[in-house]
Amino acid sequence: MIMNLLSKSKSLLTITAVLLSTIGFVSESYGQNQEEEIQKLKEQLNLTRAVADSAILNAEHLRFRRIANSMAIKSTYQRDPQTQGLVALQAYKFHKEHREPHILRNDNIYTGIYQAIRKLYGDSINTYVGHTKAINSVVNDDGGIVYSAGEDGRVLAWDLTNPTRQYREIYKAKNGINEMALSNDNQFLAGAVESKIVLIDLNDSKAKNINLKLNNGIITNLAFLPDNDIILSVNETIWRTDFSGEMSIVGNMRDQVTSLSVNLAGSILAAGDNSGAVEMWDLLNDNKQRNLFVNSRPQSVDAVTFSQDGNYVAYGFEEGELAIYDLKLRQMFYEEASAHAMRITDISFGPEGKLLATSSEDGTAKIWVLDNIFDFPVVLGDHYNQPVRSVQFLNDGTHVITGEDDGVLKLWPTKPDDWANTICNYLSRNMNRNEWWRFVGMAIPYPRNQEELTCPQFPGLGKY
Repeated sequence: MIMNLLSKSKSLLTITAVLLSTIGFVSESYGQNQEEEIQKLKEQLNLTRAVADSAILNAEHLRFRRIANSMAIKSTYQRDPQTQGLVALQAYKFHKEHREPHILRNDNIYTGIYQAIRKLYGDSINTYVGHTKAINSVVNDDGGIVYSAGEDGRVLAWDLTNPTRQYREIYKAKNGINEMALSNDNQFLAGAVESKIVLIDLNDSKAKNINLKLNNGIITNLAFLPDNDIILSVNETIWRTDFSGEMSIVGNMRDQVTSLSVNLAGSILAAGDNSGAVEMWDLLNDNKQRNLFVNSRPQSVDAVTFSQDGNYVAYGFEEGELAIYDLKLRQMFYEEASAHAMRITDISFGPEGKLLATSSEDGTAKIWVLDNIFDFPVVLGDHYNQPVRSVQFLNDGTHVITGEDDGVLKLWPTKPDDWANTICNYLSRNMNRNEWWRFVGMAIPYPRNQEELTCPQFPGLGKY
């Protein structure tokens, strides 16, 4: 395909050159009265030349993108860390220089860079270890502090600016914490511990129980409203409560509520249940309820979330299906039956509404680009087959944090640039000429200038 594009483009340039020389002859023969027609012909031929030049350039970009993808894949099979790092980094550089303007992320390039930096630095490149059991919930505040809660009953605070990756335990329960929510003003954490809510004031780290008048049942989901009231679910019923424990019913679903979310304005509540239904309530209009979706086959909706601007609601199913509904247009924006191989456990929108992250029991998390939703997502797959229970964008949108079944937190940049920019710090050489021919190809010359080398701080090992 690339050779055909180049061949056709070169033919156009040849024809253009011949015609331009002909124009000169015609201009001399017919004089001034033909100048307007000749000028129009020149403009058309210049346009043809521009089209041909553009086609050649696009073919060249496509050629380098294909080489970059091939190199990124090959890099993950290299046993030598130095070779792996060099091949992955050169693939990244080719892709960055020749990528399509609207494609900012590529799964192969991301995976190549991650696997290379992990082998060079070690497995701990992006891990935060503190919990002893599964992490059920992760939230973060505007100051860069991440809070995690899990089956070990602990709430841990992580300062991501601290290079030692030390955590601070701010609460310990006897039983596991099913769910956790952070208030909009970043002052309170609420945790669901069996049939009670634990409220933690982050200003003084003091915790108290909110005594709820529940006959029985386990609280499975929590969300804060802007006025610091709390939405919670028990069995098939959704409740609203304040810090005093006064409760009122928002609504009921057909089956056990499995997930819920409130939009940023606090006006709309969405929830999914075990029957596969997704319902919505207008919290500013007497909790008016409307059905959003009923699945034709019985599979639970295990994750529901709103985008920051409130324009979309995304939900994920136990069989790995992902759906995104456009609330403005009142129509489905995207459906993918095989987004994951197993249950989708959590969903998070990026703060700018351009990215979506999903986590799953299949041991992966994925980053989806909404503007190119049908492209392959970036797979964050290095979880050692551990189910990924939670996923959350940091508030600045630069990273995604995941919580695993084994109690490990992992921090993932949304783009591989930071990792790519540090790989040369762990390398000691550049590719030699034979390696360049093997991974890049003989058709692309070995770099002639020092700054064009994969790692410019090291000498080139081939002939310039």
